[in-house]
Amino acid sequence: MKVLIVDDDEMVRTVCSGMLTLLRHEVVAVNGGEVAIRTLQSSETAFDLILLDELMPGMSGPQTMQKLAYLGIKVPIVLCSGREMTVEEFNGSDELRPSAVLGKPFTMQRLQSAIAAALANR
Repeated sequence: MKVLIVDDDEMVRTVCSGMLTLLRHEVVAVNGGEVAIRTLQSSETAFDLILLDELMPGMSGPQTMQKLAYLGIKVPIVLCSGREMTVEEFNGSDELRPSAVLGKPFTMQRLQSAIAAALANR
C-alpha cells in the first residue's frame, strides 16, 4: 500500500515512515498541506491512504481535506492530532470528514488499527 504522510514535524514524519515501512508499506512523507496537494496531483501512481496532521502552519489538516474534496481527490485519510477526537466531530459532508482519527503519540498497534478503520470506511 502506498501512504502519504503529511506533517510539519520532521521527527513525526521520520517515526511514522519507519513504522509504515516495517508494516511493508511504500511511504512518501511531505511537510505540509500545500506540498501534499502538489504531490497528489503530480504522482504517477495513486496513494492508498493519507496520514494527515491536524494542525500545521499554512494549510491545516482540515483545510487540506477541503482542498482535496474540491479537486476531486478521494483517498482515505487518517487525521492525526495531539488531542483526542472522533470522526463524528467533523460536521458536513463525507468528503470533509476523515476516514479515521489517530491521537498522538501513538503505537504501531494503534496506527494499524486506524489504517484498518480508514480502509474499512472508504
